[in-house]
Amino acid sequence: WMLNWYPGAYDEINPDRQPAYYQRLIGAGEWTSCTQGVVSLKIEIGNEDEDFYVGFNSNRNAANRDNVEFSNEVTVVKAIVDKSSSGQSWMQAHLKNGGEKTLQSNIRIKVCNIAYDNKHYADVVIYDPNKSDGNCDSRVSASKELNAPSETNVCEDNPNIIKKRNGYKDLTCALIGRKHKQKRLHKFCKKIFKGVAVRNSCCKTCATRDNGWH
Repeated sequence: WMLNWYPGAYDEINPDRQPAYYQRLIGAGEWTSCTQGVVSLKIEIGNEDEDFYVGFNSNRNAANRDNVEFSNEVTVVKAIVDKSSSGQSWMQAHLKNGGEKTLQSNIRIKVCNIAYDNKHYADVVIYDPNKSDGNCDSRVSASKELNAPSETNVCEDNPNIIKKRNGYKDLTCALIGRKHKQKRLHKFCKKIFKGVAVRNSCCKTCATRDNGWH
């Protein structure tokens, strides 16, 4: 959260202002610049020194495949608020599909759905049990909003050359995605070039791959 490693994939809520809040969580390994969902969700709890942080501990991506605890569960951590450095934190909950947990009298979290198909994510509702029943059926409208095209979050390929290879054609998103060859997509979409993931530079092209390289 503090280092902003996943631009556009953070959200912050205040339960006092919103009795029920629906959100889609994605694992850190699944994040790209065109992914719909958040990596980290901050819940303000009315205490100037502490907040809750919610995430989805997906182990689908190779980087997280060796998770020791709470794999493919929604995790809730309480952390000391310190803008200048990382503070101490405590695990408050780890929830599987359908799991619920009361974090404090006016904050309850429920896991409405965990998807394990090509799109790996968790849908959650965070609500004030004194004002809402946290009905998961309402997540349908939230999911539609999450999947709707966004003018500020459009998945498009960067037309610029990624790199030149001696004796070969310039490597571009078009070449990587030519004829939708999965072997080529698997090879290049997981690479990093000049500090930027190819799957971000070639977001639209890499979105056509299957999930075999995760």
